[in-house]
Amino acid sequence: MLAEDPGAGKRVMAGLLIRGNLHRCLIVCPGSLVLQRIEAARTGNLFQEIPLLIARLDKLSRDEALQEKLKATDWDLIAVNEAHKLSASFFGGEVKENKRYKLGKLLSQLTRHFLLMTATSHNGREENFQLFLALPGGDRFEGRFSRK
Repeated sequence: MLAEDPGAGKRVMAGLLIRGNLHRCLIVCPGSLVLQRIEAARTGNLFQEIPLLIARLDKLSRDEALQEKLKATDWDLIAVNEAHKLSASFFGGEVKENKRYKLGKLLSQLTRHFLLMTATSHNGREENFQLFLALPGGDRFEGRFSRK
């Protein structure tokens, strides 16, 4: 996880990782930062065709057909910019998983290296923070909450 102040160079640091020994890298970020061309895939699965890809967070989290195509792939690195948007919440004794959090869980299973980048990693609620930290490695950070 890269959790630094705004403007501290998280994207630059991620770029240095990407320049490493990678063959397949998926970057997931808010829609305002990426132009999406899903229909350009010759085989019907853009995720299998293009080894270096930038995708919209909300498009992936809301589109179940794209998630099914994504499940058929594996990546050397998946990096999520503005990763705090993947947060779930703990309320009334139960975990509330939204579509973005479920996408985060899926992405973490498809890659050897899962990088979360955010300047807003903690909203002050310990339970929610533990859920967020469970995304890249639930066995290390999940606290008293279990990933389902």
